[in-house]
Amino acid sequence: KLAILQLGNNSLSGAIPPSLGTCRNLIWLDLTLNQLTGPIPASLASQTGLISPGAVSGKHFAFLRNEGGTSCADSGVLVEFAGIRPERLASFPLVHACPTTRIYTGTALYTFSGNGSIVYLDLSYNSLTGTIPDNMGAMGYLQVFNLGHNQLTGPIPDTFGGLKSVGVLDLSHNHLSGTIPAALGSLSFLVDLDVSNNNLTGAIPFLGQLTTFPPSCYENNSGLCGMPLPPCGASGPGTPDATTRPGSGDRGSGFLGGSIVVGIAISVLIVLAC
Repeated sequence: KLAILQLGNNSLSGAIPPSLGTCRNLIWLDLTLNQLTGPIPASLASQTGLISPGAVSGKHFAFLRNEGGTSCADSGVLVEFAGIRPERLASFPLVHACPTTRIYTGTALYTFSGNGSIVYLDLSYNSLTGTIPDNMGAMGYLQVFNLGHNQLTGPIPDTFGGLKSVGVLDLSHNHLSGTIPAALGSLSFLVDLDVSNNNLTGAIPFLGQLTTFPPSCYENNSGLCGMPLPPCGASGPGTPDATTRPGSGDRGSGFLGGSIVVGIAISVLIVLAC
């Protein structure tokens, strides 16, 4: 029974087969660094599995998250799906070759029948297009979710608040638009978020851990603002602030002066009438 499918760093082309969603025991899918095109099959999120205890679930794994350039792109992959000792990680060559890489460790929990028993899904560094399927937010067991470096468009689905186990979420280097869903602030296990290099706009939700990530996780989105980026509505050169808008400083005195004139005119009319 197929539980782990690693086909990363090859020259695979064409579309991702929707039939992968029928692999009932698949919990690990790595297709990074290929030449895949077309949309992400929604069926991947509908995949349901029942993993026998002791077969794959309950094992430890490590994921090396590349924060450097393309020369270290292949470091965003699985290190080992077994018992991992600290000395094993220290001896891993990519840790030294790519010093900007962070390590995320986790455990594949027992999975039961239900939407999306996949715990690791890496489709990064391809040419995937279209929008992110909404039902991917139902993948409650997913711990590493990497869609970075593709050509995806549309918004980040609001349903991503359902990714209750996710620790790594990389949506960087796409063409995503819209705002960052407030639902992402409810992801209590999220330790690594990257939505940089997109077309996102609006304020970063002041919720959960979203404001604790470094600015680099949000950079190159010209419309984003708020912690940890500059505050929303910050005045730029030549852009008048609301409190110093031309004429706004004189509005109160002008209104007061007008009231005095009107008051005097009424008083004069009353005197003449008498």
